Amino acid sequence: AGVVTSRSVLASEVFKSWLAGFDPDAPVFSATKPHTPRETVIEAARFFRAHHCDGFVSFGGGSAIDAAKGVALALAGGIDDVRDFDRFKGEWSKTGASSSFEIKGDMPLHVSIPTTLSGASHTFGAGISDVSRGAKFVHRHPALGPRVVLLDPLVTLNTPDALWTGTGMKALEHAVEALYSSALAPF
Repeated sequence: AGVVTSRSVLASEVFKSWLAGFDPDAPVFSATKPHTPRETVIEAARFFRAHHCDGFVSFGGGSAIDAAKGVALALAGGIDDVRDFDRFKGEWSKTGASSSFEIKGDMPLHVSIPTTLSGASHTFGAGISDVSRGAKFVHRHPALGPRVVLLDPLVTLNTPDALWTGTGMKALEHAVEALYSSALAPF
């Protein structure tokens, strides 16, 4: 299995300790970026194809988790180019209902170890940005959610206070929206 994380998490003692116990030789992709650009997902998918990975552990915040979902989609959906993502966009109605796309390939196993409160581990949507259009699209499919989520407070010890607080406020905002909105938002 491969590991998807960020450069900042990669440098943390918590991650180094976890990786040593998981698999010190596991291929690690740490070039994730905020808002998960399509180009980054393609780069990660090529990296994991070269390493013959059939599963992933995302260790980090929402960007690492969405990147792992995007890589799983790329591998299962035969995505080799940034334009290929357009084949896998769900349609949204004013009531918030979406239609999923069909994935013909086998979806790789995804285990998530979140280090923030983004909530990305608990959804089956991946927010992936198209930098050329200046837009972020949701790719929503029941098979995109991690099959296992490991919530360990020890892995959050290196999370900066501002990031922890910011993702906590975002999680609260999503909860209030889910309770009071008449339409499901795509993110």
